[in-house]
Amino acid sequence: MKKLMFAAAAVAVTGGAFAQPLVYDYKASVKHMYLKLNENVKAYNGLKYSIYTKYQKSATLKGFLIMDQDGVTSPIVSAAELGAASTGTAFDYGRNRGFLVVNNTSLSGESKYLKGQPKIIPAVLDAKYMDTNFKKKDASPSLAEGFLYLGGDTVACVRTQLDVLNKVVTDRGAAPAAPAASTPGMSAIADYVWTSVFLFGRYNGPNWYDDVTNGNGPFDNFETAWDANLPAGLQIGFAYFHPYYHDTWMNGSGFGKYAIPSKTTGGLCCGLKSTTVTSLIVESLSGSVKGGLFLCTENAIDAEADIYDFFDSDPVRWEDQFNTARLSLGGTTFADGYQNDMWNDGPLEMETSDIITGTWSIKYNAKFFSASKPIYQPLTLGEIQGIQPAAVTGVPTVKQLDVLLGAIKGAAKNLYPKANIADGTELHAMDVNTYLQYVGGTAIPPMITPQFAAYYGLADWN
Repeated sequence: MKKLMFAAAAVAVTGGAFAQPLVYDYKASVKHMYLKLNENVKAYNGLKYSIYTKYQKSATLKGFLIMDQDGVTSPIVSAAELGAASTGTAFDYGRNRGFLVVNNTSLSGESKYLKGQPKIIPAVLDAKYMDTNFKKKDASPSLAEGFLYLGGDTVACVRTQLDVLNKVVTDRGAAPAAPAASTPGMSAIADYVWTSVFLFGRYNGPNWYDDVTNGNGPFDNFETAWDANLPAGLQIGFAYFHPYYHDTWMNGSGFGKYAIPSKTTGGLCCGLKSTTVTSLIVESLSGSVKGGLFLCTENAIDAEADIYDFFDSDPVRWEDQFNTARLSLGGTTFADGYQNDMWNDGPLEMETSDIITGTWSIKYNAKFFSASKPIYQPLTLGEIQGIQPAAVTGVPTVKQLDVLLGAIKGAAKNLYPKANIADGTELHAMDVNTYLQYVGGTAIPPMITPQFAAYYGLADWN
């Protein structure tokens, strides 16, 4: 009876009104910048220091891309097609919205306790497929191409066109008396309330030093302006000595195949079977990826100092903008001190600090909802209340929301059986003690936070 109830809830019946999520196996092989602590480094002045230094590292990412093909998280689709209004505030990508549940199997050393813990990243899959042989109707397989974007939505940026000359900020976008609100024509990648934190290790975490009063923090005078510009639901409320972080993003393009899936999900009852999908889908894509991650400190920062400072007080140990040669003729040099400059990717403003590059692939998983050995797992009432603390009954307002979230949970538990799906904690609100518990292995960070669920349309529960 239990198995029958599961099949009835999770399997899409041919000709029915609802469709279960499309689930893909996701893999990526990437290189990224990372940090290490070098102790007893003998510097040019003969003294020894403990210094954070950067280096290039490889990582293998594995997981599941879960596509909301039924439009569960789309307020427009939910209201028009499902007959129930949605309270979600997600940017309405409709059936293009997805969620990547992913882990990093390459962590070791002081990040070993984070190895395998799944993270959730909002996704948008834009693809098209085409028949290239014309021999029969819906010939399969055939050619597909697409983009997979992993990361936050785009928002208006807040940084102006600044030069920093000898630690003096100069706005060259407008007169000093009336500085520009933002660089014209630019936008920025928003965070998604930090659910990607620690994906690449403990140093892929927040920067804890913020000294607005003395101006010694790398992100001083930027946090509050950035935060105030974010959409409702993503705002954090930065304050003095609040940890500072930006979520990972990865942008991939690739080629592949489309098909009509031929495998079934298993029996409903008495030999009846139901196909997972009855229409054309993208079966596979693979290609290249570029992206960004945030590291908690910069190269050559003194690990033993009680303030954020370079080991020898030389602020040109790293530099993230070009020098203008003719300025040096007048004795003027660039010295940013502790302020990270704005990075641009075309018209997009980068808030992450470092680089990701590599390859990725997705392949349709026909067995995810198998009736005999499903990866899918329904949420418990406690997990629902961790996603939406006000939920009491655990009954979704939007039909099929429980199936979408069950797919997300099943993916996470498949990757890491001890995964903490949701406990009501907001990761951006962690203090130092919580941080130490997470990176020390005495506590497991929640995968989904209430703010993430509310913004991306996963918190529509009675």
